[in-house]
Amino acid sequence: MAIELLRRSGRDLGLTTVGIIRQIGVRGMGFEVVLSGSMFRQMAPCFVDPLKEAILAEAPGARFVPMETLPVVGGVILAMKKVGFDFRPYRERILHEANGLAANI
Repeated sequence: MAIELLRRSGRDLGLTTVGIIRQIGVRGMGFEVVLSGSMFRQMAPCFVDPLKEAILAEAPGARFVPMETLPVVGGVILAMKKVGFDFRPYRERILHEANGLAANI
């Protein structure tokens, strides 16, 4: 029963992602789906495989990549963009600092 719940959860998350893919209009493009969180660190196939199947059925160009830094980095970069700050010259430094912090957690 637990395995089936994980499968359904993975599929449902995949279908939610498909909804977003449709809304932002990237179905025919190649793009990365960043996998962040403990379910993805363990890469539990019973969760991840149904998620990938749902997404790839809609967007065959999707590539799945693990999160390689702290999730907060995305929020920091989005906040910089929101206020009009060009984060690009600082991107590598932000990632380096965040990864250093993550290593100490």
